[in-house]
Amino acid sequence: MTLQALDSTRWVLRIDAVQQAIKTLQALHIHENFVVYMHVTRQGGQNAGIGEEKRVSGITPDWFGEVREWLDVPGGPPSKPNFLPFSSRGSDPSRFWKGKNLAGSYAPSSLRSMSSLFVGPDKTYQLPITEDGLVDTSKLQDKLLNGSVAPAWAIGAFIYRNRAFVAPSEPSGAHLLEVFRGDFSLTREEQLSVFDWSLPNRSFFEPFIPEEDSHG
Repeated sequence: MTLQALDSTRWVLRIDAVQQAIKTLQALHIHENFVVYMHVTRQGGQNAGIGEEKRVSGITPDWFGEVREWLDVPGGPPSKPNFLPFSSRGSDPSRFWKGKNLAGSYAPSSLRSMSSLFVGPDKTYQLPITEDGLVDTSKLQDKLLNGSVAPAWAIGAFIYRNRAFVAPSEPSGAHLLEVFRGDFSLTREEQLSVFDWSLPNRSFFEPFIPEEDSHG
C-alpha cells in the first residue's frame, strides 16, 4: 500500500483499530457472500487493461490467493483457519470461522440463490449489472446488506491489517479510504450505494517496527 511518499517510512494499522473494525462488522447484517463481491469487484479492476473500465463479467476468481490472505487468522477452531467478520445469521462467534476449502465455499453450487448474482452462464464470475451496463448496486444492497451500506473504513482495516503503508508522516483514516477506493476500482455507483465513507474519531496507524528491532 503506497501513498505519495517522500521517504520510506512504513506504517501499519493499530491493533486496536483492527479490533474496532472487526467488532463493527460483526455487529452489522452483512451477508457472508459479501467477500465474493469484494473479490470479484477487485478482480474486475485488476483484469481491465490500461485506460479501460473495470470488467464486470468473465472474471476468474483466485480464492486461494488474495481471499485467503484476507481471511487467514491464527487461533481459530481446528480445521477452521479462516475468519470472516460478516454474518447474516446472528453473532454467534462460531459463525465467523470458516474451513480451509474457500474454493468450495464460494463455488456456484455453494452460493445457491446468489449464484445468479455472481456467476454467469459460462460459469465465470460477474457483478450484477443494470440494462445500462452499470453495476447494479440495488441488488448488492438488497442481497448482501439488508438494504443498508457497509463501513468502508472497517472493511479496509480488516483487509489491510497485515499490510504496510508508505508515507512521510502518519497516515489518517482518509488515507485508508483513499487506498481502499482505488485498490478495489470502485465505480461511482458502488461508492455511493454500497459503502459508508464516514470515519470514527480515532488514530489508525502506528510506525512499523521490524520484529528484530522490537526486542531492543
